[in-house]
Amino acid sequence: MLSGDFLCEKVRKLFAHMIFGCVSRIMLTHYQLIVYNKNVSFTQEVIWLDYFIASKEEVLAFLEEIDRIINMKHFNVDVNFSFDYHRQENANSLDMLDYKVKDVIGEIKELTLNNYCQSVPDINRNDGIPFFVFYKDVMGMEFYIKIKIKNGKLIICKSFHKAKYSHREFPYIKGDQNE
Repeated sequence: MLSGDFLCEKVRKLFAHMIFGCVSRIMLTHYQLIVYNKNVSFTQEVIWLDYFIASKEEVLAFLEEIDRIINMKHFNVDVNFSFDYHRQENANSLDMLDYKVKDVIGEIKELTLNNYCQSVPDINRNDGIPFFVFYKDVMGMEFYIKIKIKNGKLIICKSFHKAKYSHREFPYIKGDQNE
């Protein structure tokens, strides 16, 4: 979760922008505040309101579990993998890449600790299982991937689409002090 000091600094910065007339629009989603700067076209700052950074061990265990499920002898895409086709941005991304679900599974299988960004609660279910958020280069484009595991045998892919916002904070990138 966000520390009080971090959030206070973000709010102070937001109000400073508002006072000086730099903010053209503010958008609030379930877990992010997006502030658009009217002085610099197409720039925005994303303030994440409800997220946490899983430990390196938790992320590695999550990735190992993904690999275990995908490599199960009787892995069945219809039973062991749930993809949200109803999200237009997911469907558009599959069309743009000419991908099928098996290709999405292949991209997920290639995720590493370095791709991990953060974890977010599942706002649609109160099951206590968070989504792990990754960013990955797919055909030269930065993709946002949000996945979780349920019951040790189902991978739920809520998001697989071109990133809307450039997010460059990766807690476990090689060479980082967290290594």
